[in-house]
Amino acid sequence: MKQCFLTFEGSAPVNDKEVANQVKEKLKAATSGVAQVQMEIASKYGVGDQMGVLAGVNKVMEDGKVDLAHEEGQVWLVDLWATWCPPCQGPMKHNHEMLLKRKDWEGKVRILGLSIDDAPATVKAHVESKGWTAPEHYHCKTGGCTVNDEYGSGGVPHVFIVDTKGKIVFM
Repeated sequence: MKQCFLTFEGSAPVNDKEVANQVKEKLKAATSGVAQVQMEIASKYGVGDQMGVLAGVNKVMEDGKVDLAHEEGQVWLVDLWATWCPPCQGPMKHNHEMLLKRKDWEGKVRILGLSIDDAPATVKAHVESKGWTAPEHYHCKTGGCTVNDEYGSGGVPHVFIVDTKGKIVFM
């Protein structure tokens, strides 16, 4: 018996999520019975897309979940990071320092740190020990939060910027 090994990988704009799901289902059906099929087909946000709601995000500094929706007129810097990630530490420190220095940004610029650590308590302890309390800190790994799947690059650090109209302008 011959074996065939296939790998499918691709992404589509977030507004084509249904199309991506249909392609995935058709590929599953077409490859049934084939040994070792790997498939990664996702629908993600990208530059130029209107930002959606960051749903089911865990609060870090207090208990509970929140849905984060962009408000027109604000610029957002969203920083996907982790406490265990050495390359993430410098940018998070810089985010904190920028907010302390730029008091004129209040109400206009939000810096959101979204951690992919295993637990919100880990993030809280790390942020408090470093004194990085100026950015807003959230946790997006558990509890149905899909931020890393929809906006992430598959690794950290990963940053995206949203303009005053809610459009992703950098990723």
